[in-house]
Amino acid sequence: MKKLSRRTVLQGACGVSIALPWLEAMTLLKPASAQSAAGITGSGFPKRCLVYFTPNGTIMDNWRPTGSQASWELSRILAPLAPFKSKLTPIFGLEQNAENGDDHQNGMQGMLTSQRLNEGPFDGSGFADGISVDQRMVQVLGGNTKFPSLELAAQPGNGISGSKETNWNRMVFKGPNQPIPPEEDPHKVFDRLFRDLTVNPVEREKFAARKKSVLDAVLVDYTNFQARVGASDSAKVEAHLTSLREIELRLKTQVSDTGARCQAPSIGPAFDYQANAQFPEVQRLQLDLMAMAVACDLTRIASMQNNESVGGVVFDFLNPQIKKGHHSLSHDDGTPATQELLTQINVWYAERLASLLQRLDGIQEGSGTVLDNTIVYWCNELSAGGLHSREDMGYLLAGSAGGAIRAGQFLDLNRAGNAPHADLLLTLLHAMGIFDTGFGKPEWSNGAISALLA
Repeated sequence: MKKLSRRTVLQGACGVSIALPWLEAMTLLKPASAQSAAGITGSGFPKRCLVYFTPNGTIMDNWRPTGSQASWELSRILAPLAPFKSKLTPIFGLEQNAENGDDHQNGMQGMLTSQRLNEGPFDGSGFADGISVDQRMVQVLGGNTKFPSLELAAQPGNGISGSKETNWNRMVFKGPNQPIPPEEDPHKVFDRLFRDLTVNPVEREKFAARKKSVLDAVLVDYTNFQARVGASDSAKVEAHLTSLREIELRLKTQVSDTGARCQAPSIGPAFDYQANAQFPEVQRLQLDLMAMAVACDLTRIASMQNNESVGGVVFDFLNPQIKKGHHSLSHDDGTPATQELLTQINVWYAERLASLLQRLDGIQEGSGTVLDNTIVYWCNELSAGGLHSREDMGYLLAGSAGGAIRAGQFLDLNRAGNAPHADLLLTLLHAMGIFDTGFGKPEWSNGAISALLA
């Protein structure tokens, strides 16, 4: 088996190329001392960090696990994640400090930055006064991949902000007052990630006439490629192409009949990715694309923004009894009936997260999986939506960044007196091999959470 470059791709007709997942043949064969560098596990595989945001708080009584740090049980909301319990780390009791905005604004802007809000046009407040934790990772690790980071969303304008960019619907920041807008159209994401469009118009039309798919174009090179790698790598690439085919076919069923061609698909009227009823499909596609981008090592830092702070998605597709938008429903959480509906919404979000974890955990890397070498960070801008509380926050980590995070434990930090959530963000940096001494507004941080780090 020959050692492959990490940038090896499958080449095909019409200039099409498809990136490959990280394979054993690409493993970094370096001395152990060099393997501890930022972004690389001790086994030589890349570390990744994925952010999964859901809005409007939760029903904490149904979110918080029970038991002790070492012996604990998943709650009703977290139950869909049971297959990955040994790789989960629920964290309860952190406090998100904030300044200069309303509760949703402070939560959304500070969630990944631990910074105050600057003054601005959104009821007197503006954007966060600092970089978000994922973009700090990009500063150190982003040069290793084609895309330094990937910002995805499902209907980030379905709420109080509408389609405008506001501090209710931006969570990723390159620096002070520098929000990075997420991409909410999965067809554009697919094109950006997996289609090489540097093709002359004549060849493009020939390709369209033959009605070949992007995957069909690389089959010859794939056949030749199989002879160059071992059985486990060959099986991984075959599974990767199968998953990519599934996404491609799902996208084609949602576009107008333009034929399979070597250019970006156009969106037909049957699929309005901003329509409330399409929220589940957009979310599903975006998570699948995120998983594929990570598996291809196109990026190692990505975020998925489900709706927005004060998000207005109506979850009637989940339960016809739900008549109000999520934000409005969260303000009626004082009744058992509404608490039940809100619990169902958060269970649904957990189910969707479980689908992402399943994909990541199904891709082998050495003796572990992609999930083992990743940190997935599930966060919210509030703890209780109706109370607008940012105390006793609940966060969830999945994966361990190659063993850097001590997974499989439940940390109830409320017993330690509501530690600042900036400490968790700093801990994520340390787990990725970025040993900053602080993160966010200095007075809002005490240091990394030692109980989380292996």
